[in-house]
Amino acid sequence: MKEVFLTIGCNSLDESREFYQNLLGFTLEREFAPGPDIRIAFLKRPDLKIELVERGDMMLPGNDQSSLTITVTVDDLAPVEQKLQTTGCALPERATLPNGMELIRFQDPDGVNISVIKDV
Repeated sequence: MKEVFLTIGCNSLDESREFYQNLLGFTLEREFAPGPDIRIAFLKRPDLKIELVERGDMMLPGNDQSSLTITVTVDDLAPVEQKLQTTGCALPERATLPNGMELIRFQDPDGVNISVIKDV
């Protein structure tokens, strides 16, 4: 396999791109419009690559009923929680797993589930 990435449909490419860049540390690899009603952005981190797709000709249903979760690990949850407060997202759910790992759960602008785990 040459490359693996996760494709996420979004209603606002600009809003979703900003969310993933500012909150989860993704960088923009490339952005383009292959047609009049579609925009695509590829974002990456060292451990994950995502493709955001906005189709101007249709609104997507919310992803909040999906079992898909994007999980990233960090050294400290506090900076992520502070950034979340400035994004207008609903307050994250915080949990401590039986093995002592701490995590927060929240959703992206289109309802995709996100978990951030403090690396122990």
